[in-house]
Amino acid sequence: MNYVLFLRGINLGKQNKVNMIILKKQLLDLGFLNVVSYLNTGNILFETDKQEKEIESLIYELFITSYSFDIPFVIISSNNLLKDFEKLPNWWWNKNSYRRDALFYLKDINRKIITEIVENQWDEQENNFFLGETALFMISNTKEEYQLSAHSKKIMNSPFNKLVTLRNSNTFDSVIKLLNERLSK
Repeated sequence: MNYVLFLRGINLGKQNKVNMIILKKQLLDLGFLNVVSYLNTGNILFETDKQEKEIESLIYELFITSYSFDIPFVIISSNNLLKDFEKLPNWWWNKNSYRRDALFYLKDINRKIITEIVENQWDEQENNFFLGETALFMISNTKEEYQLSAHSKKIMNSPFNKLVTLRNSNTFDSVIKLLNERLSK
């Protein structure tokens, strides 16, 4: 089975440095196969026959024993990620938009928890978003729309931010492309 591992808050500025070459070797040493990283911000694809709970446990143990800082993460099976990708609304494909982001739910966070937050705190009429099983997908067509959006006001400056790891549309689309290339072999 193929998986994607998204890490949160690494290699941004001078703090929380994770060398992707070393991390790839560490993941190979754990028995994961065909480990590939995309960019330096914690987008890793790999294969394994292990169950998700075991994968999660191995990666958690690796992080707490190898790094002096917390590394929040989420592991998503290729099947689940591609299901969300296939369900994306038409607006996701507007390449002229100011900003399109996928906010992946971190470990122990799920769609139900995010839905409760969104329903209780956001005005759904004012925001273009899609609640997937793996992520909250958002779009802002203009800078002004972004500055008025829940994305700017309620995510980036709130505890909600700690529940997700953000990938812009270019990164997300590239990860999907890499995943599809893997699966077509």
